[in-house]
Amino acid sequence: MLVEKRKSYSVCYRASLAQNIAKNGFVVMPCSWCVSQGLIYKIIAYIKCYKAYHELSKKLTRLRRLCQQKKFLVEKGADIVARGLSTLDELEAVKW
Repeated sequence: MLVEKRKSYSVCYRASLAQNIAKNGFVVMPCSWCVSQGLIYKIIAYIKCYKAYHELSKKLTRLRRLCQQKKFLVEKGADIVARGLSTLDELEAVKW
């Protein structure tokens, strides 16, 4: 009876990369040795797009958080002025 070993993370990762390249890659000009061996080069061009998307996503998350903070402060500021208070601590004391 054969016991099948579990594949390591790196083996699974390399297999998924190879599958992704086979599915989404495009052929580029190979070197002369690869041509003589009948090999084909395939690459994926979206890596730069992914990095740009990741940076944009981080910046948009930060912007969303800052907008929420601004909205919170504007609402609290209006509440402080309406009640004639001078600090946020005074407002919290009044609310409790």
